[in-house]
Amino acid sequence: MLFEFASGQTQGKRAAQEDTVDVLLPSESADKPGELARSGSAGALVVVVADGMGGHVGGRIASNLSSKYFLDAVNKGTGSWADRMDQALVQANETLRTATEKRPELDGMGSTLVGAILNEFGLGWVSIGDSGLYLARGGELTRLNEDHSFGAYLDEQVKQGLLTPEQAAQDRRRNQLFHALLGDPIDHYERFAGFRELAPGDCVLLASDGLKTLTDEQVGQLIADHRNESAETLVTRLLDAVDRENKERQDNTSVILVRVQEGDAPTRTDRPEGRTTTVPLSAVPVDADEPVSTEVDKGEGVSSKVDAAARAPVAAPAGTFAPVTPAAPAASADTKPERAGTVVSLLLGLIVGLVLTFWFLKPDMLRMFMP
Repeated sequence: MLFEFASGQTQGKRAAQEDTVDVLLPSESADKPGELARSGSAGALVVVVADGMGGHVGGRIASNLSSKYFLDAVNKGTGSWADRMDQALVQANETLRTATEKRPELDGMGSTLVGAILNEFGLGWVSIGDSGLYLARGGELTRLNEDHSFGAYLDEQVKQGLLTPEQAAQDRRRNQLFHALLGDPIDHYERFAGFRELAPGDCVLLASDGLKTLTDEQVGQLIADHRNESAETLVTRLLDAVDRENKERQDNTSVILVRVQEGDAPTRTDRPEGRTTTVPLSAVPVDADEPVSTEVDKGEGVSSKVDAAARAPVAAPAGTFAPVTPAAPAASADTKPERAGTVVSLLLGLIVGLVLTFWFLKPDMLRMFMP
């Protein structure tokens, strides 16, 4: 089985690019570094999309450290793929903790992360946050990983008839996260659950939440309509489609697309020169020593899913997870207003949602407690 891959990014209307996309060609032994590539073909890949938060520099640092240390841990890991992937995600989180201890002004930075392995066994993954992992097959696009955003909860309310699609779409809490890599102990992430079988013709897509500007139907149709084109061309078409929407406050959008093909993997010497670079930790281009700006962006480029201040979770609806909720923003924080939301409004929204749910599902029981 052969995997043709490509990656790309668009900044949208943000003032900085805070996403990181990486494709690792694993080494044959743990004592050798793997190789990073933007595009090409290989018989095995480890792919990562990480969406940073915490200000322009803080977000870049968080996503880059999370991705690079995750990949390094996977490459150096031993044991089963489940152990390697799970431990790598925990290591990425530990790296953020160490960075914030070294530089307290980075406290509050964090990142989503979806990391996947593609090899002869199929597709396996771990994830935390709202960055998506999708499978395009037979003209349909299916999300495979969990969505840890409040938007996923709102969409479920729409399915139950408790909210209209317009109400869910306009809720300013949509992009607030229940879970992310923050350097704090991880209360929940999607663990590696084995390999999913892949077949020639499948396309695997990883994307930051900026791609949600397009509907799943639009993305699936675009891939189906251009299924015979290269992975690089498909990535360009996806990013161009996002840009054409010209959405106000369009977030960073980053994608990795992998086409599954029949054939044997090329040798390392078959890949074009300039496409790869080694990935030892010393090669990480952005690290925790990068200067942090204390200026707050006044334009549309404000950013932070989780505020740079304290992160106190509040009660979540039954069957969901407690969201990562910011307190008052720090003076130097660069925040995304649409991702912040207040604790009070969140609590009120959840209470209303629970009452409505209880009313529709258990009307007789609810009326017993009402005058």
